[in-house]
Amino acid sequence: MNAIKYPVNSHQDDEERARRSVWESGDWLTAAQIITLAEMSDYPLRVQPDVWKKKGIIFAIQRGGAEYFPGYGLDHADGFRPLLALTMVTKILAPHRDCWGMAVWFGTRNPLLDGLCPQDLLELEPNNVIAAALALANGQSLCE
Repeated sequence: MNAIKYPVNSHQDDEERARRSVWESGDWLTAAQIITLAEMSDYPLRVQPDVWKKKGIIFAIQRGGAEYFPGYGLDHADGFRPLLALTMVTKILAPHRDCWGMAVWFGTRNPLLDGLCPQDLLELEPNNVIAAALALANGQSLCE
């Protein structure tokens, strides 16, 4: 008996591959891990990363029933608080991308950043990362 072959939704496959790649190459932390790293155990309800997310200062992705925050967007020298550049880019991209879309954007090589990933330049070249996000928000397809 011959197996029936169904057409593959290549867009869906591409999206899943991009998510898997971002997850595997990224630096993702749970709220509990951030709280521990930042020594925030005395914070009421231990929810500071969740508060940041609600205020649009940072984004989080869902995976396996848990929520993960981008560790690459945290300033290790400032108590693991979100980098200003991450906050600005999150606010710029929020109307255009869901959280996974932002994660993929941060983890994808960008021609406006000399082929480097935005997540790798957040601390070194924050203004360039912000400019690349603005270009995407303004409809310049070159950013992808």
